[in-house]
Amino acid sequence: ILSSIHVPKSSICKDEEETLNTLHIPILDAPVFDWEHSIDASFDPQKGGKLKANTPRAIRKRAAIEAFTCVAKALLQHSSNNNNTHVTFVDAGSGAGNLAIPLAGLLLKDHCLA
Repeated sequence: ILSSIHVPKSSICKDEEETLNTLHIPILDAPVFDWEHSIDASFDPQKGGKLKANTPRAIRKRAAIEAFTCVAKALLQHSSNNNNTHVTFVDAGSGAGNLAIPLAGLLLKDHCLA
């Protein structure tokens, strides 16, 4: 199921408002993280990844982490139900690691390679 990212008006910088008003990003309808209170800052692309806060890119990176974590958890759960299956996630184009590092930290480290 796809939905769109909702950006609260209170978190938008004035110069980015016009861009975000026209922004429509289809994403997996995954649970949204409480980035300020529940996630280690080193896993947050806006803090540990040093992306400018509340920019479209930072919002997309956060949404990607939420979506990939949701899918990865489901795959790991399926794997644990099947004793003959081992799952390893590989981010071959990890760049700055804004996806691979949070996945490794939020999931079991022995399942992720970057």
